[in-house]
Amino acid sequence: MGLFDNLPCAKRSFPDTKRDGSPEPKRPAVAADTGEAPPPSSGPTTTTEIETAPNDLGATDDPPKKPADHAEALERLATHMRNPKKFKRACALATEVMASGSLERRHGKAVFACLLAAMSPSPKKANDPATRFEYKTLFIAALQLQHDGVFNVKHKAQLAVWVFYAHLVNDLFTDDAFTFAKTLKAIQVTVANAPAYRRAPTEESFNKEKDEQEIEPGTGGGGGGDLTTSDATVSPEETTQRLASENQMRRAEFAADCDRWRLEDELREAAVWGLECASDRYNKAWAQTGIDIAVDEVHAGRVLKFSAEQQQQILSTWDLVRRKRNARRKNSADIGGALTSFDRGSKAFANASVSIR
Repeated sequence: MGLFDNLPCAKRSFPDTKRDGSPEPKRPAVAADTGEAPPPSSGPTTTTEIETAPNDLGATDDPPKKPADHAEALERLATHMRNPKKFKRACALATEVMASGSLERRHGKAVFACLLAAMSPSPKKANDPATRFEYKTLFIAALQLQHDGVFNVKHKAQLAVWVFYAHLVNDLFTDDAFTFAKTLKAIQVTVANAPAYRRAPTEESFNKEKDEQEIEPGTGGGGGGDLTTSDATVSPEETTQRLASENQMRRAEFAADCDRWRLEDELREAAVWGLECASDRYNKAWAQTGIDIAVDEVHAGRVLKFSAEQQQQILSTWDLVRRKRNARRKNSADIGGALTSFDRGSKAFANASVSIR
């Protein structure tokens, strides 16, 4: 009897499984070197195989992807930018589309609609402390599009007014004395270059002015002749067409004059708003002299440059700054502090005796 005779067998015995008599599914044979494809499998097709299986033409069932339509995307973003809760996200997406470098002249209308939605109902919303950074970034991209020729002439004129709010006025809330002084100087230049104020044009006054320009001196008649009287060589139909064309051209000129007046008035309103924002920074010692000079200069020329309502706003801002300046000078005198160079120069000029010759 050996030492390992009573040990169990190392191999496990498996029970015999009975076949149900169904034929074993055939497996596809491996394709030979002849290049023939293997026969299709008779087994069930999986979901992955169904989705990736090509059709009879050799293409997948998925439709080809359309190229991104930037105009449609900007129109959808414009609707979201009117909602204050969605503004920041929509503004970031619009800035990304505008800075992508793929916009052309045909996209100018959609971009302008997006900017209009951002500045509605009032462009003063661009100076909200919660969204100043978004507005500055948005209009930096808009200025680049203007450089690339995306906007037309009318869009560029309106963009200049919006940039005044988004860039210049927002720069007044800086802590950099140099940037603040440069911004105040830009506001002064804008006021100095503004044309003299005129009332809003009316169609009656515009037509009267045009008629006076067309009358030649000494003749008492129109420079182009009276179109209402029929000439021997001009038929009544041609006269009617000429009158219709002249009226259409005059209406177009009147609409352009109204747009020009509106932009001029909006730029004046932006300058007045800029002065009001600057006066709020009078608590900064480094900003006081610049504010004094800017407000005094605009106040001195307010009669010819601004409307009656805007003059009243300038007068209120000037009076507020004047009272703050007097309080500052009184406090400086009480504590024995020295006045600024502007204060000393103003005092010397006020007390100087000037000869009437």
